[in-house]
Amino acid sequence: MNTNYEATVATTDNIVHEVYLEGKHIGYVIKTENKETPFTVVDIDGLSGNFKTLVEGATKMCLVYIGNNLPAEKSRISGNSDCNEIKR
Repeated sequence: MNTNYEATVATTDNIVHEVYLEGKHIGYVIKTENKETPFTVVDIDGLSGNFKTLVEGATKMCLVYIGNNLPAEKSRISGNSDCNEIKR
């Protein structure tokens, strides 16, 4: 599965970047003063975290977003089933 994402600069000081996945705005990556992990991810759905690079932060945000929005797996058991019943 190929997906397209991009992080575009949202402010003139290059601090705030908007992250888009397949054209849908899913969150922000903000450059901070932290030397260890200078990029903070803020997902529109509430996820946040710190990363070393802009690319790493945007990629992880997209992966979490994709994982949270996958369709639920349908049950493989249908109808009347005695799967939970133990017969002796």
